[in-house]
Amino acid sequence: APDNGRYWDTIAPLLADPMLLPSPAQLRQAVAAFHDVMRIRASSSLFSLPSADEVQKRLRFHAAGPGQDPALIVAELDGTGWPGARFGGLLLVLNGASEAKEFTLAGNWRLHPVHTAKRAADKRVAAEARQANAGTLRVPAWAAVAIVRRRLGTHIPSRPGEGATTSGALVPALQEIPHKACAHAAALAQAHWKL
Repeated sequence: APDNGRYWDTIAPLLADPMLLPSPAQLRQAVAAFHDVMRIRASSSLFSLPSADEVQKRLRFHAAGPGQDPALIVAELDGTGWPGARFGGLLLVLNGASEAKEFTLAGNWRLHPVHTAKRAADKRVAAEARQANAGTLRVPAWAAVAIVRRRLGTHIPSRPGEGATTSGALVPALQEIPHKACAHAAALAQAHWKL
């Protein structure tokens, strides 16, 4: 491949090493995490903005600049006035470090309902959030976390099943979203690795 062909001499032995193959449990965890990402993506039209212009208007990065932690990416999507946004804003935090990271958070933010649902794939997200001080978000190692800002007139459940937004029962709806991509990925993993 043009993008990584020059590294093939390094990559090939790693791919052939049976000690580096993921276990069935790790594969199931990866599929479950993918399902969570798809539920989060389906929860807001902010993840499918129609143009680069709309992205430029609504996307901004935090914790950037000369003092930025290179392992932490913090992006905010502003949902103000956007149809189907469901939230006043979405904050996406990616931690590429091997240890938990903290980020100072001002405003009325909560973990996305997918992270607090009983069937959340990565239980560390909610556990780390509970350990953080007020106004601080603690993100587990190697994690992607979505945080939502409520819109006026809506209620974001802090626990699964604790009410609904004014646009309907968000948490149950997110848990039942049918995604062909999720089903396809799960079927491929099951067939290939005999999970």
